[in-house]
Amino acid sequence: MDMMSNNYDAFGNILSTPEMEVIPSRRAELVDVSNVSDVNQIRSPLAETLMTKHLNRSGMEGLDSTRARNILYDFAVKVGRAESSGNPKARNKPLEGKEASTATGLYQFLVGTGEGQSALQTAVNRAKKRIDAPWLDEVFKTGKVEDLTPDQQTVLFLGDILEKEGSDKLIKSLLDPNASEKEQKKAMYKIYLNLHHTKKEGEAWDPKILDNANREILGIKN
Repeated sequence: MDMMSNNYDAFGNILSTPEMEVIPSRRAELVDVSNVSDVNQIRSPLAETLMTKHLNRSGMEGLDSTRARNILYDFAVKVGRAESSGNPKARNKPLEGKEASTATGLYQFLVGTGEGQSALQTAVNRAKKRIDAPWLDEVFKTGKVEDLTPDQQTVLFLGDILEKEGSDKLIKSLLDPNASEKEQKKAMYKIYLNLHHTKKEGEAWDPKILDNANREILGIKN
């Protein structure tokens, strides 16, 4: 994408590209960003553009609708609560007997590079396949997810989830207009565990991850 042809606001978010109409910007400073509990705290023109491009691509036809985007926003809020209690500045706290990871932010992206590329950097690259903004390059370099607004972190989360291999089938089941509420929650649960989290084959799930998923996504109280 030619960045010079994009129209940015003062915060580095795309307002329009040659492929999209100009949309009034809703900025995060107008919203309480202490803890995310509502979809209106994570909506943005950039997220809308990202979702629209995914929902219009091959294999996802017929799902481009306000309903589909609202479901994805609702899923993002649920994941944020499961990962960080909705705290966009959260840092990983170690479980007893374990070391803390480098997981940071609303969706707890791993920012440590270790060997090769971090999970955060992978998410940036995936998001940039569909959209662009100066802050994406900046966070790729700094790893400071906590400095991003909740709507920016949501762009990373959605850009990562929607671009992952094997995501189309799960996303389509989530957005199926004929799916019941129970079926939607089941699809969210599968997407959360299979696409946002990773574990080695044969390894058991961390009980804390399952507890959080049951509570925040399925609505099952522990």
